[in-house]
Amino acid sequence: MSTLAEVLAPDERASLSVVQRTATSPWTEDDREYGVDGDVRIPARWGAPSRQETLNEVRTLQQRARTERGVYGNFGVQSMVAYLGARDAVEGSIATEQPLRENLSYAEGGNVLRGANAAGDPYAIVGQDTVELTRAVLARDLGRPVSATEAEEAIAHDLGVAPTLLYPVEQPGDFHLDMAMLPLGGGQIVVNDAREAAALQAHWLREDAGMLHGGYATGLEARIARLKRTANERAIYEDQVADALRAQGFEVHRMAGVFPSTAPGRSLPMNFFNTEAGVGADDQSFLVMMGGDARAQAYVQGRLKEIPSSGIDRVYFLPADVNANLLNEGGLNCRVKAIGEPLSAAEVRARRSRRGRPAVSNLNCPSCFAPLIAAPFCRIAAGSRAGAA
Repeated sequence: MSTLAEVLAPDERASLSVVQRTATSPWTEDDREYGVDGDVRIPARWGAPSRQETLNEVRTLQQRARTERGVYGNFGVQSMVAYLGARDAVEGSIATEQPLRENLSYAEGGNVLRGANAAGDPYAIVGQDTVELTRAVLARDLGRPVSATEAEEAIAHDLGVAPTLLYPVEQPGDFHLDMAMLPLGGGQIVVNDAREAAALQAHWLREDAGMLHGGYATGLEARIARLKRTANERAIYEDQVADALRAQGFEVHRMAGVFPSTAPGRSLPMNFFNTEAGVGADDQSFLVMMGGDARAQAYVQGRLKEIPSSGIDRVYFLPADVNANLLNEGGLNCRVKAIGEPLSAAEVRARRSRRGRPAVSNLNCPSCFAPLIAAPFCRIAAGSRAGAA
């Protein structure tokens, strides 16, 4: 986490306090939420006596629900990563005498994106897997079948948004939304474009062909073909998500932001959606992104600049080598939870008006549900196994 502070400008570091926690799980984003009143909230517990039993039950339930929805593909699973992390949250709240509450819903933080629409009203986007797991948890607790509408109302209650501003969407080819989507200000959102990512990687691979080891260079075209085939499969679900968000009134932008490894053991995956955001003392907003190939970073930075109302003034990239454990332990947003005081709607509108354009949406701060101009005054809790991130 020291790297996160190092990439920021001095005025941005001055308004940021990093609290690194020692925990069983590094996925700080997923296992707890913090309320404006200081309480700690954990996802609803499944209740199986052993973790493996819990995983097996959830995997079976989730796969059945996906089959019923006609969704296929290896997305991973809402693997109850909060199981051990939530235990840490419970123990910590008892030790510090913080109020503790178990939510009605099962929502891992990475599968929830929050922000403010063009009118300044808070919204939340949740992955469909979260709705299905919440239905199952509520059905168990209530002893009766539970509808999707009831599950969505429970999720909205826990997140503090109006049910009409909760938007369930299909998983975008990944198990968490924050691995493939990035909300911006004023009801805008960026969704990954897997086809464009594959085209870019194919171009870069051919550029680098002369530097590849003989064995890797020989199989270059076959590797590119596999890359494009996988991208086409993923793009089906990304397109569904983009269409669903447009139908709900969001302004959707598409760009490549998820780049799989092109040579296992020799190249690292890159993900530029799993970010942290904030605003410095000069009212300039910034994004901190995972790093990667210099060509990919230049592409991402250029595409964001093409969105004039994004509200993003500066973009920082972490060193590329922090991607080494990206697949196993998640990216920057997976391991960070912002905690802070909310801004009133009037304060949000005043600062937005002063800047003359929409502010960056709140990506990570569950306690404010407002554009992320509150973020620099938040403390950030970070998983102890975050490595260089």
